[in-house]
Formats: sequence, C-alpha cells, structure tokens
Amino acid sequence: YVSLMRAPNIFMRIFELIKAFLISVVCLLAFPVEAAKPSASISLKKNTNMAFGDVASSVDGSGTAVINSNANSKYVTGSIVDFGGSVTRAKFTITKGTASGYVTITLPTSLTISKSGTTLTIDNLTSDVGTTAQLDGSGGLVFYVSGRMNVAANQSAQSGLTGDLTVLVQDNTTSTSDSATATVSGSVAAPI
Repeated sequence: YVSLMRAPNIFMRIFELIKAFLISVVCLLAFPVEAAKPSASISLKKNTNMAFGDVASSVDGSGTAVINSNANSKYVTGSIVDFGGSVTRAKFTITKGTASGYVTITLPTSLTISKSGTTLTIDNLTSDVGTTAQLDGSGGLVFYVSGRMNVAANQSAQSGLTGDLTVLVQDNTTSTSDSATATVSGSVAAPI
C-alpha cells in the first residue's frame, strides 16, 4: 500500500523535471544566448620604412651603421664615417588582435640591400618591444624595428641601395597571423 502511494509522487517528480526541461528549451529557442564571437584576424600594417641615411666606407677597414632601437638616429662603429642623411626605424601597427592578449613578433635574421651590383647585409634586426609583446585593451600595438648595416673596407660608392624587411606577427590567443613589408634603404659614399 505504501509503494502505491509513492508512485503518484514519483510520476509528479518526473513530470516536473520534464516540464522544467521543456520550459528551458522553449526559453533558449525564444531567447538564444549569443555565443562569444571570435575576434577578426590580426592585422599588421607598415607605417614607416627603415632608412640608414648615408655613410662613407674607409680604406682603413670595415664598420657598421646602427639605427638606435629607441630613436630615429644612428651611430657608426669601426672605420666608416657617418655622412648624415635621413634615418628612420621601421614602424608597424598591429590592429584586430585579442584585447590585452600577447603576440609573437618574428623578424628575419638578416636581409640585403642592393643596387647595380653593390650589396650590403643588414642584420641585428630588433623590435623595441621584443619578440613577445602585450596588446592594448583594443587589441592594438605600435612597434619599431631597427638594425645594423655592415660596410666592408673600400666599399664602392652606391646611393639608393634598397631591400625588403618582412615582419610576421602571430596572435598567441587565436593563432591568427599577418605580415607586412617595409623597404630598407641606405647609401655609401666613396672610401675616404
């Protein structure tokens, strides 16, 4: 007798559970919960090209022209002479990244600039924010790239040497990536 009295209570519980489930389904269909939208793919744009300006090679030996990582200026090492000219770091802007997320910045180990058979190597390419950097709250970041131009002893004179610097960025949250290319330029005067 006791078991039969409990049977209606069990059926009522099952009925209440089914009713709650159906109400939840109807609410979800009527008022769907918007899923989190993935961010758009990260975007990288070049703003400014890299320019080493002018140097003169030397009969006394080789040297380098180095663009400062924190300013649009250069210094020379070794026997070469700084002849001034326009000096700029390459400037890049990241947009559409994960807000406050991290990115990996990949630079080439080296590149060459050339014209009319004259070729110089650019190396020691560095970003002012390092190889891993945090984006701002909007998923953006501005960074600069500097480097070192190597000049051999008795390097022949050549103005207008150019080459390409391709930078890759990857959003570490979404694994999306983009690249942009800046022109690198420099000029060498006759050995002194």
